[in-house]
Amino acid sequence: MAFGWKWRRWIKGYLDYSRASVFVNGAPTNEFNIKRGVRQGDPLAPFLFIIAMEGLHISMEAACDLHYFRGLALPFDVINILHLMYADDVTFIGEWSEINFINLNRLLRCFFFLIPD
Repeated sequence: MAFGWKWRRWIKGYLDYSRASVFVNGAPTNEFNIKRGVRQGDPLAPFLFIIAMEGLHISMEAACDLHYFRGLALPFDVINILHLMYADDVTFIGEWSEINFINLNRLLRCFFFLIPD
């Protein structure tokens, strides 16, 4: 998506060096490093989700254009629904077939392995 190196380093630093603590019996524990992801309720989380899901959306569109995945075609072929995204959830919608499932599974595995630790 052509984000600059400086912006990418900010986000990586934000994700890699976050620390948190929890309350136990009303008292905070020692801080610990967060190994992966963002904290619940983090205001940056929806923004990062949208950026990541843009990549998934583009992949799904390409799979549909190449006939690897068949979505739900509405009457008169005006719209082809492939997926719905809301908050931090994604629902995939497509033709009920084994090849559709296999190709969706492949696409999601590729998407998973593109996300760095």
